[in-house]
Amino acid sequence: MKSNNLFIILFYIMLSSCINKNTESEKLHNLFNGVWENGLQEFPVRATYLGDYRYNDRLSDMSIEAINRRNEKNKLILKRLQNINKNKLNDSDILNFDLFFKRITRSIESHSFKEYLMPIDQMGGIQIGFPNLVEVTPFRNQIDFDNYLKRLSLFPQHIEQIINLMRGGIKENIVHPKIVLQKVPDQILTQHQIAVEKSPFYKPFKENISVLPESLRSTYRNKGQTTIQENIFTSYKKLYDFFLYTYLPNSRENISAASLPNGNRFYEFKVKSYTTTNKTPQEIHEIGLNEVLRIRTEMDKIIKKVGFAGSFNDFISYLRSNPDFYYNKPDDLLDGYRTICKKADPELVKLFGKLPRLSYGVKPIPDFQAPASPT
Repeated sequence: MKSNNLFIILFYIMLSSCINKNTESEKLHNLFNGVWENGLQEFPVRATYLGDYRYNDRLSDMSIEAINRRNEKNKLILKRLQNINKNKLNDSDILNFDLFFKRITRSIESHSFKEYLMPIDQMGGIQIGFPNLVEVTPFRNQIDFDNYLKRLSLFPQHIEQIINLMRGGIKENIVHPKIVLQKVPDQILTQHQIAVEKSPFYKPFKENISVLPESLRSTYRNKGQTTIQENIFTSYKKLYDFFLYTYLPNSRENISAASLPNGNRFYEFKVKSYTTTNKTPQEIHEIGLNEVLRIRTEMDKIIKKVGFAGSFNDFISYLRSNPDFYYNKPDDLLDGYRTICKKADPELVKLFGKLPRLSYGVKPIPDFQAPASPT
């Protein structure tokens, strides 16, 4: 009898433990689902890139008020996460918990440095990301075209918010170094100093218009031309003038992060974020120096092996100037990268337990973006 009672007690303990584990797991996944859904609503452009088209008629609110509101929401999300008993999660959920904890705490810490006041540089920003959005936007029917036109009509307000962020950056001396911004004006210029018909924003009205009834096509082409001219071109012109005549002259001469307010701490934070370690900037620097020395030693071996007559600097100049080491045609360059990908594919399974099901490809960088992109 005592044995049976003990079994019953153990059974209920185990059952209670399972229920608690399930409850904690449910809490965690409910939190994840809520954060994901909220993220799609807050950042509708990201949703479009991810293939969720419910918010294709919207743009993100980039006002300082919205940015601060999102940060306060992140703090509440962190509290909810910390209220989940991690010890009652399975191994998979513990990993998800830890990864999400790192992400949300990093986001909250990042907010204090006000990096959002630097929304544009030569590698990214509204002058690059928004034109590329056309490539992932669906144009299957009239609703899709209406959503697209509505989104374009919101662009002036969005540009105004971006400019206000940069004005705040100037005021607080949180601006990019001048040297990395030199090509940005031309990037902006290519988005408005062209014929509407040659704009990437007009592309759907040429290539996808056939999904509309023939009786509506002319009307929508006219709507597209008017919307692009009045909302896109005018807004980019405003951004161009502000960037060239106000922002660029007020950008930093010093390239060091230390020249920013609280710059040393900001640099330490970025090192931690990019390396996902707790190593100090000095430790990372030492690793870099040792790696440079290792590579230099390997290069010296190659110089000796090929019998090159000259100094190390001569060899570098030779590599940079000899046309044999360069592609002559853009398509050949693309094919070269694609060949590398094909060689890498079978090796990936040796390094990763899980691989994405979706395929990937190598495409040329858009002409307006290419000149400022690294090779």
